[in-house]
Amino acid sequence: MKTIKININGKETEITLTKEQLKQINNQNPLKKVFDYHKTTEEEFNKLNGHLPSHLKGQILEAMIVEMYNKGEKPNWSNSNQSKYYPYFNMGSFSYDYWVYDYAVSSVPASSIFLRKEDLLEAVELYIDLYKQARTF
Repeated sequence: MKTIKININGKETEITLTKEQLKQINNQNPLKKVFDYHKTTEEEFNKLNGHLPSHLKGQILEAMIVEMYNKGEKPNWSNSNQSKYYPYFNMGSFSYDYWVYDYAVSSVPASSIFLRKEDLLEAVELYIDLYKQARTF
């Protein structure tokens, strides 16, 4: 269950959606929320990045997704008590898990670090196709 705020006829209203309802809404255009957060559109994104290979566009979008979920907050690498999460993929079946580390390794870009486990799990569920795009040629 997730409570979201929507504007109905100029009045902000809270509604509660099940995970399945949220997934259905986001599956219609899951990136709209990301583009809205970054005050851009899919058309503008494609105009700026259309020349890039698909996997690089996926990596840029992935960083935009993480920034949206983290609400602009960056990991504090000096704080080993702050949990940091990143998705770990099994490329054979493209399944995922999450990992927690107190330090970064060179193979994990900082732009992939989530600050909340729940956000990581929701993002991977909603944007699994984008993660596949970002990690495969």
